[in-house]
Amino acid sequence: PNRQQKSRKTSKTSRLKTVNSLDSYRPNSLGLWQDQPELNEPPLEVSGAIDHYPGDDDYFTQPGKLFRLMSDEQKELLMGNTARAMGDAPEEIKIRHIRHCYQADPAYGEGVAKAAGIDCDMCTDAE
Repeated sequence: PNRQQKSRKTSKTSRLKTVNSLDSYRPNSLGLWQDQPELNEPPLEVSGAIDHYPGDDDYFTQPGKLFRLMSDEQKELLMGNTARAMGDAPEEIKIRHIRHCYQADPAYGEGVAKAAGIDCDMCTDAE
């Protein structure tokens, strides 16, 4: 490719890396991607008002219940996949995620920590 094409491609790649490097999950340590209630659709009249359901801050009950419904084999697959998916993330991010898994179910957090080769004691301490 000529220089101009290569420059455009590099520029686009750099922009994608900048966007993709942001924590695009919630909650995150940067305080990004918070709900913006001012952008909600207006209530829709059906047979009564329908509006946006205000979520809650309980991020752990539902995943914990799902984890406890899994077979031992499914749990092992999940814990291994979770550990591998964290890849080369910084250790403090891995520990935070393992703490979240632990809050869903202690066995989940312990299993992910073991699969990731991280001392579980570091993951059960308060953040």
